[in-house]
Amino acid sequence: MLHYSLLRLSLACLLILITVSATIAASTTQQPAATKAATRKATAIVQIGTSPVPVGTLTASALSSSISSAVLSLCPSVTQTTTSTTCKETTKVKIPKIIYISKKLLQTDGELVVQIDSSGYNDTAMLKPLADMAALSISSSATGANCRKEDYTVIEGKIKRWSSSAFDTTLALFPFHKRDHPHAETGNKMTLCNAGHFASPQLYSDGWRQAPKPGPSNYISVAMTFQTGSSGELTCAFIDGLIESAEAILTPELLGVEQPLDGMIDISCKGAMSYLGG
Repeated sequence: MLHYSLLRLSLACLLILITVSATIAASTTQQPAATKAATRKATAIVQIGTSPVPVGTLTASALSSSISSAVLSLCPSVTQTTTSTTCKETTKVKIPKIIYISKKLLQTDGELVVQIDSSGYNDTAMLKPLADMAALSISSSATGANCRKEDYTVIEGKIKRWSSSAFDTTLALFPFHKRDHPHAETGNKMTLCNAGHFASPQLYSDGWRQAPKPGPSNYISVAMTFQTGSSGELTCAFIDGLIESAEAILTPELLGVEQPLDGMIDISCKGAMSYLGG
C-alpha cells in the first residue's frame, strides 16, 4: 500500500514538472506581438551624403520645397504593377540663383543640379513622402556647423560731375559725368551654407529578405551637385533633430506598422549610397 502511494506521488510530481516545463517553454517561445515588434529591425533607412554642396542662402523650407518639387517633376505616378516604377534618372533639374563667393566677390549665378541616381516604387502614395523625406534630409543638413559667415568684397565707383560757374546753365541742360577709379569695400559678411550631396530614403517591407532580389520595396536616391564646386566639410550633428521630423513623414501607417517603434527609422551619414541586401 505504501509502495502504491509513493508511486502515485511520484507520478503527480512528474506531471507537475512537465506542466511547469511546458509553461516556461511557451512563455519563452511565444512572445507577445508587442515584444516581437519592439525587436524588429528598421523599417525605413535614410542615408545622407557627407560631401558638402554649396546651397548659399537657400535653406530651410525654401530649399526643402525646391528639392521636393524637383524630385516630383522627375518621378511619374504608378500606372502598372508588373514592375517597380522608376524616376527619370537621366534628366536633371536646375535650381538657379544660388549665391556663392568666388575670389572674395559675391556671385549670384550659381545653380544646384538635382538628379535621381536610382529609384523604385510600387505605389503612387509612396512618392510624395519619399520626395519630402529626401528634401527634408538635405535641407536639415544645411544648418548649424554647416553654415558659416564668409567675407566678401564689394567693388564700387562714385560718380562726380564736372562743374564750372561759367557754364552752370549749359551743364544743367547737358550734364557731363565721369567715374572715379573703382574702389573695394571690404568687411562685408554673409552666412552661406553647405548641404549633403545626396539623400536616399528607403522603405523595406516585412518580407524583403525573402524576395528574389532582396532590397528596399520603395526608395528614391536624390543626388545634388553645384556648378562651381564645393568647399569645406559637412558635419552630421543635424541628424538628432531630423529623426523627429522624419517620423511625421514616414508614419507607421506608411511603413505598415501599428504604432511607432524604437529604431523604426534609421538615419545616417554616408559617403556613398547603399542598400540592404544589395
